[in-house]
Parts: sequence; structure tokens; C-alpha cells
Amino acid sequence: MALSLAGHPCAAITCTTPDPPKCLSATTLRTYSSPGTCKDKQCSYPHQDQTCPHGCDNGACKSIPGLVPLAPFRFLDTRGGAVPASGSTKCVAIAGKAGIPTTAKAVAVNLVAVAPSGNGYLIAYPKGIAQPNVSTLNYATGDTIANGAIVKLGSGGLKRAYAEAARGALAAAGQKEQYRTRTVVVSFEHADTSPVHHVAGRVGARPLGSAYGDRVALQFELRASRVDEFKTAITEATHGRAQVDDQAR
Repeated sequence: MALSLAGHPCAAITCTTPDPPKCLSATTLRTYSSPGTCKDKQCSYPHQDQTCPHGCDNGACKSIPGLVPLAPFRFLDTRGGAVPASGSTKCVAIAGKAGIPTTAKAVAVNLVAVAPSGNGYLIAYPKGIAQPNVSTLNYATGDTIANGAIVKLGSGGLKRAYAEAARGALAAAGQKEQYRTRTVVVSFEHADTSPVHHVAGRVGARPLGSAYGDRVALQFELRASRVDEFKTAITEATHGRAQVDDQAR
């Protein structure tokens, strides 16, 4: 015997359009799947509930903003051009380029120094704030060195780069910059190795020698005019644990 659905309330109804996801509570999201079933001309759809660790809003689980991988992009390259002058600052436009949205709050960058003509450091920081006291990359004469960092973006999606290094033009012109130096010995605990090296790179101190025992002793050469700055910075970076001795040359 053949059966016909003609006249059945659901005969012409196909349940293939589920309801959109919705928040059942502040932390619970309900999603629907297709196909559904029809009864009395009404479709019902299978559903699944899930807990949103960071809360539910407008039919979706909230997420904590994070890093989104993008293809590498070179925003600035000074090779073959004018070498950044010591103490100079350059603004680099980041947001809105290379797939980075204008709403981006920070970027992961890789900074590289290629055979610099003098010791120095580079600070990357957002436009619109005071220059930080912490460097992003420290380098010595002739180094090729890189360092990665996550840097916030400032007003207009700009990042600033501050360079403290000897002018490359001096070497190119065959001149030699003359200044008085001092030999400085820093004695400190092993745990303070990183802060000491950071300060040394920031003031352009050149390492001469080292000794390791219960404490570390590092010998540096730096401009006499920067010795007081070096002592103060070492004291602050090590919270007074390091001792600095210098001798005029």
C-alpha cells in the first residue's frame, strides 16, 4: 500500500535554515545545526551549548585579542642610504600597511643592525609617549645582530625608532672622532648579568675583559663624559648590588 504525505502539515516545509547562534547567559552560547525536523508546521533544529571562558556577547564567544600571523614585511631599510645620526628619531608608519589593520594595537617586529660603525642601541616605541629608558636592540662596532620585540603602536599607527650610534659619515669621510676614554670595571652578582650588559650597550661601552667567580667582573672602555651616566644606570638597574670602579686614561 502506497502512502502519500499530501495534506500533511509539513509536506511542503524543508527545515534547512536554523536559527543563528545566541547567548543563553553571560557565559553560555547555543548554536544550531541543519537539517531540522518539522512538527505542526514548525521546524526545530539540533543544538549544542558551550561555555565561553571570556563571556558571550551578541551570539558569539568573546575572545581575547592576540597576535595574527602575517607575511613578513620590511618597513624600513637604511642600508644604501643615509645612516641614522646619533640621537635621531624616525617615525615609521605601520597600521594600514602589509595587512595590518588600522585598529591594530601592537606589532611583532624584528630589528637588525648590520655592521654599524660604532657601539650603540635602538629603541622602538609608540609615537605619542616619552622615550623609554629600555633599549630594544644593543649592538657593537661591526656587529650583525637582530632582536625581536612586540611594540605598541602610537597615535596614527606609528612606531618611533631612536638611534644612539656613531655617525657612519665620519668613517666614510676618512675622519676619526677623538674623545677621552676611561676603563671601567663592574663587579656584580651573576643574576645581574643581563641588566649590566643592557646598560653597557646603551652607553656604548666596549667590553675589554671578564672574570667569573662568586661574582662577575667585567671591564669596559667608554667615553669619559658618560662614566657618571653609566654608574647611575648600573646602580639603578641592579638596585645597588653592583660596584663600579673606573680609572682615567
